[in-house]
Amino acid sequence: VNAEECHCILDFDFPSEAVVSTQSTGDQLRLHHLNKRTNNHQTILVHSPFSAIQMAQKVSKATLAKHNTAADCWISIDGKVYDVTKFHPDHPGEGINQQYIAHYAGKDASELFEKFHNSNPPFEMLETAQDQPGKPTDDKIIYIGPLE
Repeated sequence: VNAEECHCILDFDFPSEAVVSTQSTGDQLRLHHLNKRTNNHQTILVHSPFSAIQMAQKVSKATLAKHNTAADCWISIDGKVYDVTKFHPDHPGEGINQQYIAHYAGKDASELFEKFHNSNPPFEMLETAQDQPGKPTDDKIIYIGPLE
């Protein structure tokens, strides 16, 4: 994770200097800072949801295009990339009017999504996935990250 991409506000109960460095490790983000009261450097471990936000990666169109089969199915919707490999077989509308999510594997599926979804639940499913990047939702959707 590039420290310049990390934006968060931490409120300390002591005088503190700006973050010296950051390091992302799995499910946590390490923040190194200087405690001005004790003049000691300290490390703070920040757990989800902050670390989850850091897991979202920018996805190039070339990378998206590599995930183009029913067995490895990534799609983009409104500039956001989702792994729907385990979701699409259970999708309630799969196959209606000969439309299959897997036909859009590796591509932008925004137009198809908006054509068939005019209620809140499908949009909320995507928002839930965005809240936990890299981890499957109960609906088996994984948010990968924004499309470059």
